[in-house]
Amino acid sequence: MRMGKRKWCLLAAWLLMGLVGLAIGSAALPSIVPAGNLVNAQSTRTVDGNPSDWIGTPGADNSWVVSNGEGIWRDAASDDTGNGSYIYPNCTHTSPAIPDSKGWEGYAYAYTGYPGGGRRGGGMVDLREFRVTRDISNLYILLRFENMGSQAIAVEWNQGAHTAGSGANDTNFGKILAQVYIDTDRVSGSGRTDAAMLGNFEFDAACAWEVCIDVAGDVCRGYPRVELADGTIYYHNVSSDCYANCDIYSAIEMKVPYSEIGDPTGKTWRFMVVVGGFDEGRWRPVWDTEMAKLMGWPPMFRFIGGEGMDPPPGEPGNDPNIIDMAFTASKAEQEALLNSFTKLPGTGVVVINKYQDINMDTVPWIPIYSLPILLIIMTAILYVRKKKLSRFVEHQ
Repeated sequence: MRMGKRKWCLLAAWLLMGLVGLAIGSAALPSIVPAGNLVNAQSTRTVDGNPSDWIGTPGADNSWVVSNGEGIWRDAASDDTGNGSYIYPNCTHTSPAIPDSKGWEGYAYAYTGYPGGGRRGGGMVDLREFRVTRDISNLYILLRFENMGSQAIAVEWNQGAHTAGSGANDTNFGKILAQVYIDTDRVSGSGRTDAAMLGNFEFDAACAWEVCIDVAGDVCRGYPRVELADGTIYYHNVSSDCYANCDIYSAIEMKVPYSEIGDPTGKTWRFMVVVGGFDEGRWRPVWDTEMAKLMGWPPMFRFIGGEGMDPPPGEPGNDPNIIDMAFTASKAEQEALLNSFTKLPGTGVVVINKYQDINMDTVPWIPIYSLPILLIIMTAILYVRKKKLSRFVEHQ
């Protein structure tokens, strides 16, 4: 039994509608993401250091919003002051060389190359945005900073490892250490409360973590590094997993597979984000100002204005070494938290209790562009069944 011209035309029309629906639905996808949730299978991001495919709209400074399937924390500018007294380090690679006689405020800061100009912070560790989204296999994270400087400045501390003319991703964020901690079960006391990579701070039991994602420019080991509460560690050393672009966007993008951290579908995860300087597999300590003067100026590659010093003979102290962080209501609140330590070494460290709960998809949904395709499939099934029935009747 042959299919008539009319039926062929109808089937072609259904197919055309399906293709048009697919195109329209794809273009309209951001507007049909369920409000209040992070998208499930529709938020893949290209990890290339260019944040243009992150389409959410941030809110006001020091606020959290969910927009177009992205969770977005907008951090205030110029709050990269740690406990309120941090000063960015100098370096000997500035050209021309900066004379010692200029004093504390007159130096170009190694973290951005800014001239001093009285500004205590340089901007490279001034967190401006934290974004997170996901697809069916990966968690995607975007970190944006006020001014990460240039590639030339970013590789200053890694000149021995950097190869001239190599890709910008080699050491593009070699001075920054960013950590994203995740409390996946939100059970008080479940997980770890100590800081990874020798961080000099702890977490409140209410946000004990199961996952820590370290981001730094250690070209010898590759980053991001994923550390689980049970001690399991995964290393990522390819640009498709993590890419920084300091010259144009001052941004770091990364993706982490669920096979390492668990699938968040239908769950609420608790996030904590802290940033500081990187120092060969650990947090870069913040020197005591007076001790730094005694050790000689300039204090190359060292933040000053903290408590304790590195290297010995001074003690590391209890200063948390965190330059900036997410989820505090104001600069004043952040500085008070990061200054809440005691001078007695080994006791009274800062306890981080600032976090954001992020809801993942819980309600299954069907993209609008899939409806014409479903109609085509249903029509084909009905046609096949009708054809089989007609043949059965004819056979009888």
